[in-house]
Amino acid sequence: MKAARRIEPSYEALAAKLAEAEEENTRLCRENERLVQERAAREAAEAEAQQELGTFFALVAHQLKSPLLPLEVSLMTLARALERGASVPPDTFPRTMRQARRLGRLIDALLVDLPRIEDGSLRVAARSFDLREPVRRAVGEARLMLESRTFTLHEPAEPLLVRGDPERVEQIVASLVDNAVKYSPPEAPIGVRVVAEDPANAAVVVEDRGIGIPARELGQVFTKFYRGSNAPSYLYRGLGVGLYLSHHLAKLCRGRLSVESVEGEGTICRLCIPLDA
Repeated sequence: MKAARRIEPSYEALAAKLAEAEEENTRLCRENERLVQERAAREAAEAEAQQELGTFFALVAHQLKSPLLPLEVSLMTLARALERGASVPPDTFPRTMRQARRLGRLIDALLVDLPRIEDGSLRVAARSFDLREPVRRAVGEARLMLESRTFTLHEPAEPLLVRGDPERVEQIVASLVDNAVKYSPPEAPIGVRVVAEDPANAAVVVEDRGIGIPARELGQVFTKFYRGSNAPSYLYRGLGVGLYLSHHLAKLCRGRLSVESVEGEGTICRLCIPLDA
């Protein structure tokens, strides 16, 4: 009887240790499964990031080719004229400079502004200026670069003072005009208006009669890499960051950017900037 009593506690202790070991084993299995899932998720995220980065740089390279080609043509024309001792067309230097500036702005937007918006380090100025001035510069540049296109500019007769960053406003308007040109037929005019929106805000309105944006996609237009599904195939290689950048720049200027569009009829982009109180 004494031996039986000694065995019984030993069995209970062994069973308790076995249960404890099984519980620990279950915990370790769960922990291992969690770590495996985390590693798989991390590897998938890294692969996706690498793919997105590769796509981004491929698209950047494609975008940079557009302004590089006319710049190269202008420089070749200049070089040949100098070789022959011929006179250089008077518009060669201004045109080449405009193309070089356009390339510089594109590089800044893609490789400087975009990363700084992503990490929250981009800062803008806040000063009083006449809203008509940056809009005139943006539209004037478009007219010089695209002589075959028609641009109309309507503005108030008196200065319209707002508060923000005039260089960034010019950048936004130039991007909106560029989009309007890109998604409109060659014969369609691009309209730009500077207006007093309400007692607190002024607005720049850019209107085109292009392909428009599908209604189901209007909520996506300010997302990075968005490109309209109805765009012609030759436009699919666009980077899709113009409205994304413009949206964030507008917010940094304490303004807002909105888009109205009807597929097949055209698009209206409205940039609102606070009036200088």
